[in-house]
Amino acid sequence: TVVNGSRSWLMVGGLSVQPSEFAKLAVVIGMALLVAERAESGWRVAERGGYPADASRVRALLLGLAQARTIEEKTTLPANYPSLGVEDLATPGATGTGVELEGPAKPVSLIVGKSPSARSSYIRRKDEAASWQIGTALTVERDPAKWLATEMLEIGADRIQSAEFTTDGKHRWTAAKASRPAKRMRRNVSRN
Repeated sequence: TVVNGSRSWLMVGGLSVQPSEFAKLAVVIGMALLVAERAESGWRVAERGGYPADASRVRALLLGLAQARTIEEKTTLPANYPSLGVEDLATPGATGTGVELEGPAKPVSLIVGKSPSARSSYIRRKDEAASWQIGTALTVERDPAKWLATEMLEIGADRIQSAEFTTDGKHRWTAAKASRPAKRMRRNVSRN
């Protein structure tokens, strides 16, 4: 579907937003919150001192939302939400995951529930009673550590003398190799 000249619009249950407009993505896992914010250098995880987010995971979620198309409305009855995984996240035993997107005029808050097939998921906007089956299987990682970029620089150990680390912009420490003793050359001297 083309909306205002763009093909990448989220259209679920009357919702129409372009995911590339978002500047902040929050994932609500139980009572925990993980916030990724768009920066010049890519997505950063706010709770980890601006550590780089796993760009492929953020991209996969945003693309999944962009490609989501409504298959059908499911239920508006809160008693039936648990069977779809779209119950209120504060409910004990809730299985859904919250996804909050900020950037456009109106922030988007979704509860992503179960995936009944490899090609669909159940979702519900937090402020609405209606739940929906969408034509995209959304995978929202529930382990906060997996939202962090894990790539490391590939530099040979022989080329590194020291490394400096900063956490939260306050605590700073350095790991350094002990200096190697100079190799002594031994000459074979013959006595006459």
